[in-house]
Amino acid sequence: MTFFFKKILKQILPYGIVKSRERKLILKNQCIHFTGKYSSWSAAIEASEGYDAQNIIDKVKNATLQVIAGEAAYERDSYLFYKPDYHWPFLTSLLYVATQNKRKLNILDFGGALGSSYWQNKKILKENEVQCTWHIVEQEAFIKASRTLPHAEPLFFHHTLEEALATSDFHLIIFSSVLQYLADGVNLLKRTSDIPWLLIDRTPEFSDVSQDRIMIQSVSPEICASSYPIHIFPKNYWKNNCGPGKIIFEWTPATDGIYYTSKNERIQYTGFLLRRPYHE
Repeated sequence: MTFFFKKILKQILPYGIVKSRERKLILKNQCIHFTGKYSSWSAAIEASEGYDAQNIIDKVKNATLQVIAGEAAYERDSYLFYKPDYHWPFLTSLLYVATQNKRKLNILDFGGALGSSYWQNKKILKENEVQCTWHIVEQEAFIKASRTLPHAEPLFFHHTLEEALATSDFHLIIFSSVLQYLADGVNLLKRTSDIPWLLIDRTPEFSDVSQDRIMIQSVSPEICASSYPIHIFPKNYWKNNCGPGKIIFEWTPATDGIYYTSKNERIQYTGFLLRRPYHE
């Protein structure tokens, strides 16, 4: 195990320590709300604004510009953070995969906006001499916005998964806070089976509800007033449906990973890193 990977592992443990009163405060003031029970994905689309609403694109672009200018540390879902605050399980997964590939990391980030995860983790990757290229599959509106960003980073944008796969051999594919917003996420996972490593993060599952449900997720105006369809599945659904492989790490976010529906049903966000067996 290399020195730089040991250094990161030492910082994982504090991530999971959260006082109960802090957790209660987070739940009380949650800014994301889940409502409804829709018979189809199309019905939920009709009842929501959609993720491609222009106000979302504009807020993400403006936030990213501030990050590039050094005025903020990173952005997530258009919300700016002014101090470095690493999601250690996610970052450790990146560094772990890099150790398996001689510190080279060619990433395909499905639904990666304007490079949110890249900007957040760029500093640590660079300090640990990881040679990283970061490809993103996004909607046309995000790709159009990316062309106006003033940077010379190893960021590349693609309209479709197939377009991206034709450009490079990837070490790792990332689905961070994205599978729940797709009509058929399992089929998408199958189409990425040639990529050796799979990282799924910030993906919600019911803790006690046994049936999947199509709902509407609404975000408070403090972040970015919007609403869009979301598909929430029972516990361990994605682990059981991501195909064969070995789970290397799995986690639940310590502070912002638990929410409740309007009927007080508990939703837990999860993540894991998987190594596909035929690439070992």
